[in-house]
This record gives sequence, structure tokens and C-alpha cells, in this order.
Amino acid sequence: MDSRYIFLREDFDALNQAITDNGSRVRVSLEQTGCSQDGGDTWHDNFEYEEGQRGAAMWSQRVKRLNEIRAHAELFVPDPTGSQVFLGRTVTVEDQSTSEKITYLIASYMVLAKRDGIHAISYASPLAVLLRAAKVGDLREGHVGKIHKRFKIIDIK
Repeated sequence: MDSRYIFLREDFDALNQAITDNGSRVRVSLEQTGCSQDGGDTWHDNFEYEEGQRGAAMWSQRVKRLNEIRAHAELFVPDPTGSQVFLGRTVTVEDQSTSEKITYLIASYMVLAKRDGIHAISYASPLAVLLRAAKVGDLREGHVGKIHKRFKIIDIK
């Protein structure tokens, strides 16, 4: 596991909410196992009990992983000034092979918050790594997945 995970405020708040929501799912799954008890033999041929146990185990693992990430999370407040692509900035690029212009927000380790109309990508994603530290007018070239891409940086905010 990495030693730290960097989060913007919106994603950190969404991480905390995800932990709460998944914890509720654990409780619901465990309640499902309790509701299915007809007698002392709750585990044998009892679909509700078995399904509740599987669900509780799955959601518990998710809560555990999210808590591990939160334990190593650091909040990052973006600097409103600057001319390079960095965490917390939006960057508009032009795909040199299609001439398509797309704006991305370089976001947290985990992009959890809903952002209407914005393509938010993790700073750890191959695309964000390719664009990191670029300035307006720069050309960046490399692989995003298995596709070779070439982008021109149009704008940074």
C-alpha cells in the first residue's frame, strides 16, 4: 500500500460518506441474517442467512479498505495560481489525432465526489501522469492504456 493518498476536500468528504454508507450496508446485511432465524438451526439451508453473511463480509471488506485509505489520506488545497497541470487544476487538451477538445479536472487518489459536467480523473491515472507539469502550448505524447495519444495543452485553470 502507498504511504499516503492525496484528496481534494470534495473527494475526502465523499470518502467519509462512502465509509458511513458501506457501514450501513454491513448492518443491513447482518440484520438480514437475524431476520431469517426460525429456530436454532439458522445456518443450514437458509438462503437469507447465508446471503446476509456473504453481504456483510463483502461490505466489511470494503469498509476496511476505505478506512485504510482514510488513515493514510492527506487533504490538499490547490494553489489558485500557477501555470502548470497539477492536482486540483482543470486542463483543456486537444487530442491531436481527432481534434477533440476535452477538459479534465486532475482530482484525488479516488474520484468519489459527483462533479456535473466535469471529467474528473485521478492524479494517479495514466492520463494525468502524462499531462503532469505541462504548460499551455505544450505537446504531450504517450500511452493511455494501450492507445498512443498526443495532446496539446490548450488551457489550465
